[in-house]
Amino acid sequence: MVHLSDTGPDELSLRGTKLGFLTTGPYDRPAEVSDVANGVIKRLVRDRGFGFIRDDGGQEWFFHRSSVTAGSFESLNEGQRVAFDEEPSAKGPRAGNIRADDSSSSTAA
Repeated sequence: MVHLSDTGPDELSLRGTKLGFLTTGPYDRPAEVSDVANGVIKRLVRDRGFGFIRDDGGQEWFFHRSSVTAGSFESLNEGQRVAFDEEPSAKGPRAGNIRADDSSSSTAA
C-alpha cells in the first residue's frame, strides 16, 4: 500500500493510468462505454451517407449512415429529434446508435 506521505506530487498523477476498464485522458474510453444524448438532425448529406446532429447543449456531432440503428438513414429528416450515444473516434467524438426520439414528434428545423 502507498501512503500519500510517502509519495511526491509526480507520483500521484493518474494521467494515463488504467483503472480496471477505465483509462484517463481524452477519447480513451472504451467504445462500449457511452453517454446517451438527445438532439436534432441539423444537416443530412444523403448522397455521401453522413450528417450532423446538434445536441440539446448546442454541440454538433458527426454521424455516418452505419450508425443509424433504429429505422434507416433514408428515413431521417433534417429537424427530426433523435437520441444517440456519444462515441469516441480517431477524429474526435461522434454520434452512434442513432434512433428517432419517440418522445417528441417535432420536425421543426
